[in-house]
Amino acid sequence: MKHLTAFILSANTYDEAVVKDIESIDDGIFSPVAPSYTNNIYYSTGGTPIKWDKHEEDMKKLSKKYPDIEFKLEGIEIDTYIVWLKYFLDGKRIGKKILPVREING
Repeated sequence: MKHLTAFILSANTYDEAVVKDIESIDDGIFSPVAPSYTNNIYYSTGGTPIKWDKHEEDMKKLSKKYPDIEFKLEGIEIDTYIVWLKYFLDGKRIGKKILPVREING
């Protein structure tokens, strides 16, 4: 089952070509979060949970196109409160980390 997930995508570069490709992922789901003077890319889905079923496939393609740039994708699954990090480099997922479940005060 795929979960509604809010995503944050970052990379340790600010290359205009990379920015353009990120902005075209899945019909433009990402918006910039940090200004370009940070020398890093920070994009998010604006806290809006979405179903991006092929996020791993898309990230592998992006990282294959830019093999020297490490991309970090953070996912926050809204229904399970699970937070995970996935790292991509040279067309491969090179790591995944599940963070502790966040307490929700309600």
